[in-house]
This record gives sequence, C-alpha cells and structure tokens, in this order.
Amino acid sequence: AALAAVSAGLAVTLATGMAMANSHGVADADGGLMALLGGAQSGDLFNFNPVCPASDGVFRLGQRTAVALAGDQNVDDYRPLINDVLIRVRTELCVLESFMRETALPFIQKKGVGWILPVHETSETYVAGVVFVVGANFILLGSTKILAILSIYHDILLGLPSRAFGGFLEFAARGGVPRDADEKKLKQLLDKQFTEVKKAMERSDGSAKVSEISERYAREIEALQESQAKAKARRQEKGIGQAQQVAAGISVPLRVYGQLSLGLKTVLEAFDTFCSRYLVATTVLYAIFKSVHFWVLPDFP
Repeated sequence: AALAAVSAGLAVTLATGMAMANSHGVADADGGLMALLGGAQSGDLFNFNPVCPASDGVFRLGQRTAVALAGDQNVDDYRPLINDVLIRVRTELCVLESFMRETALPFIQKKGVGWILPVHETSETYVAGVVFVVGANFILLGSTKILAILSIYHDILLGLPSRAFGGFLEFAARGGVPRDADEKKLKQLLDKQFTEVKKAMERSDGSAKVSEISERYAREIEALQESQAKAKARRQEKGIGQAQQVAAGISVPLRVYGQLSLGLKTVLEAFDTFCSRYLVATTVLYAIFKSVHFWVLPDFP
C-alpha cells in the first residue's frame, strides 16, 4: 500500500507540475511551483539565454593555444574542426556553469536550504527537492567528467612542472642537500644514544656508563651543529647565500601552486567518481524518502 501511495504521489506531482507550468505562475501566497521558482512566466523558458563567462574563457583559451602551437595558417586550414570541438567542450561546461550561476545558487540564496529535508514536507518543498535532484543528475553526470579531464590536463601542463621546478629550486637553495638531511643526521645520533643508554641501564654499573654516553653524544651533537653552521657561513661568504635565498623564495609559490593543482585534480576526480557511481542511487533514495514523507507520512514528526 505504501509503494502504491508513493507511485500515485509521483504521478500526481508530475501532473501538478505541468499544470502549474501552463498556468503562467501563481502568487506566492498560493504556494505554486512557478512562484517557488521566482515567479517566472512560461514564456521566459523560450527566452532563456545562459551566460557562461568561464566557459567562454576556456573556449578562447583553446583557440589561442591552437594558434600558438600550430600557427595561423594551419589553424585557418582546420579552423572548422577546431572550433567545432572547442564549442562542444564549451557547451558541456556552460551547462554546469549556467545551472550553478543562474539556477541553483540564486534559488538557494532566495529560499535557503530548508526545502531539501524539511521537518514538515509541503507540496512546494517536495516538488522543488525532487525536480532539483533529478535535474542535477542530467547536468552533473556529463559536466563533471569534463571538469575532471580539464583538471588532469591542467595538472600535467602546469601543476606538475611547478612542483618539479619548485622542488629543484628548493634543493638548489639548500646547496644540493636534501631538505631533511640535517634533521636525519641529528635523529641518527639521538637514536644511537638512546640504544646505548638502554643497554647501559641493563648493566650493574649503568649509572656511570649512562653519564659517559650522554657526555660523548653531547659533544658529537655540538660538533654536528657547528659543522652545519660553518657550512652555511661558507656559502654566505662565497656569495651563494643570496642566490639561494632568491631560489628558496621563488620555490615557495611554485610548490604551493603545484600542490593546489594536485589537490584540485584529486577533488574533481573524486567528485566525478561519486557522480558516475552513486549520484543516481542517491537521487532515487532521496526521491523515495521525500515521497514517503509527503504522501504516506505527511504529519510525521
């Protein structure tokens, strides 16, 4: 009986949505669907003109890249093919950009997020939630793949070189010494000291032996620190110090940019994986939950 009620509820919801769309909208007081969507008239659907500045930027960047790589003459010979491919990429991106800029974000700014999982389900919150998630399926399933691919290309062309060059500059700034070389030497001394102290404590004359070990390793640690300080001073005297400081300063933004590129790629790949594998299932469960809440248990809680 519950499943029959849910099915009947979905059918009634679709019929109600079509009737509302054909009625040119109703006042907010009546709680109609078109009023919920901002009072738009049905004729506005045919005048809808998405604005996609970011997608246009990708399109123009692709054109400039093709000209820079192949030259004007070669691009002119194959311009129809190049433009055709770039326009289709731009269209995929524009679908997502237009959805976020002109639909999702303005609606959430105006109505909030209480309609997603409200305590008391109404016809407005029910229709808005179901229509939103179903529409998001068609938009996200294709668009997120484009974003993931663009992030991979971006990381290969810019992120990876930035990380590699930044790491090289940092290596050069340290005089060809790995970043943690000094720390490793100090850690090795401390580990040896700990091992010898542990063995000495097991002997009958352990106290005297521990003092001897501690003094010896204190001298070794002091000598290590002095040698590191002298090496740094020699680099400064040779005029290498300033160049190393410049290299170290340049390496920081390069490595930060490279890591941000890698993080962006990882996030977009994970989001695309979620949309490809779990978005449809999540949408179905969400629609069933709201249908049960609205049609079967309208007074709960």
